[in-house]
Amino acid sequence: MEQLQRYHPIFTENYQWEFLSNLTGKALQEFLKTDIPTSARYANQAMQQIMANKGLTWGVIPKQQTNLIGIIELQNITNKSLLLNLNFQQAVPQEILIRLRYFIKQQLNIQKVYFNPDAKNQQEWQDFFA
Repeated sequence: MEQLQRYHPIFTENYQWEFLSNLTGKALQEFLKTDIPTSARYANQAMQQIMANKGLTWGVIPKQQTNLIGIIELQNITNKSLLLNLNFQQAVPQEILIRLRYFIKQQLNIQKVYFNPDAKNQQEWQDFFA
């Protein structure tokens, strides 16, 4: 598998996906609604997964802005599958879903995407990423 650390930033027409370490601490803290140490630990753990080639985590920001609107997590990445978590304040924009599906299927060449059973849009996303 390719080195996951090279996959940033990723751009869509209206959004930028960036590693959490490249976002402001304030933006991450406000999005997670946590204190500074908790936000820092979360970002650090995400970067450890990226550097170990086990996962990818991006913060999603609208272009030309600094406010974080969502977090995309690809976890337990193998040559065949991964676990996808989408944490957005509102509905995930369609252009992000389309780009993410392309990234998973074409760039990572992964065919099976799993979701947390308690994800509120699990069935819809499972159909979309099938």
